Amino acid sequence: MRRLLFAAVIILVIKPISVQVSLLIWLSTYVVFYLCTAKPYKDPSDKKIEIFNEIALVLMIDQSFEITEQYNGKQRYAQAWFYIICFLALFAVNVGFAIIKLNLYQKYRICMVKRMQKKAMEKRLWDKLEIQ
Repeated sequence: MRRLLFAAVIILVIKPISVQVSLLIWLSTYVVFYLCTAKPYKDPSDKKIEIFNEIALVLMIDQSFEITEQYNGKQRYAQAWFYIICFLALFAVNVGFAIIKLNLYQKYRICMVKRMQKKAMEKRLWDKLEIQ
């Protein structure tokens, strides 16, 4: 639903662009409030990543006020490079979080397997002691 509203604002609100940008900021801020108050994700790290993404989106949309009708081509070109750099940084942070989460999950699985093996070995030892 959020993506549909986001696309509708971009497509339907053509002029003035400042109204479009304001609506997008409002929508993203609402999503941040929803994520903070509700618990749509089971894993807290997923919630934190989504909140981080939404805040970054709000900040990037807020920068869009600078590229509305009042700026010339050179300023828009420089602003576009700023957006590209922000997007790449956000992408790198998300990939980093995903890699860290995957590594932690793998370490957790290894730890659980070792723990289960240790419990099984202890049970076998107790069973041997009870037999004797």
